[in-house]
Amino acid sequence: MKTIVMAFMAFLLIMAGHVIDAVAKVKEPVVTVVAAFLTPLFQLSSILFPVQTRWATRDTAFSFRMGAGFAGDVNRTHPFSNLPGLMDVTNPVRLYGDPVIGNTAANSYRGVLATDTAVTKIDGVLVRPYPVQQTTGGMSAALGAATPPTSGVIDVLREGFILARCNNFATQQPTKFGAVYIWVTASSGAHVQGGFESINNGANTIAITNARWNGPCDSNGIGEIEVWAA
Repeated sequence: MKTIVMAFMAFLLIMAGHVIDAVAKVKEPVVTVVAAFLTPLFQLSSILFPVQTRWATRDTAFSFRMGAGFAGDVNRTHPFSNLPGLMDVTNPVRLYGDPVIGNTAANSYRGVLATDTAVTKIDGVLVRPYPVQQTTGGMSAALGAATPPTSGVIDVLREGFILARCNNFATQQPTKFGAVYIWVTASSGAHVQGGFESINNGANTIAITNARWNGPCDSNGIGEIEVWAA
């Protein structure tokens, strides 16, 4: 194959010289002469050396829309305010993308509890640092399913846009500028304590006044939330 390719390239060089001579002898525009001569050569090369482009592709099709991303991802980098803090060791935040409440006694951030029925503002949303993945599971580990550390330094989005999971997206999708609620009672089915919701569910939820949904979720329940400082 290497010999054939080299011979073909030499042939092209020889013919290119003939083209230059021909252009000098005819009155036709240079572009016309060159195009008329090279077109059959390109056609011949495509037959002799077909390009196997399909071997190098990795086709992916999205029927309706691609996934929004992973919970806890800061979705827009301007403007936003991201602060470091300590995870509360007694009541750690459950998942990336969950709301956080400041624990002044321990100088830390904790998750939402059943006793937070009077809370109307959150102190931010737990940010998912990159990259974060399980430390066990090998090739069977699920992408984006890592859980936050139960102690140590974390990142909290105070202001900006972040991806979060909506517990009840299957029955009631969030809407743009829609109100944000948090499930505070014990987890029940799809409703997980400390997770975001899109509708009021009586005593089970609390309304948050310093956050709002920025549109519907994807098929995994991941949507965008806008947060501003309390």
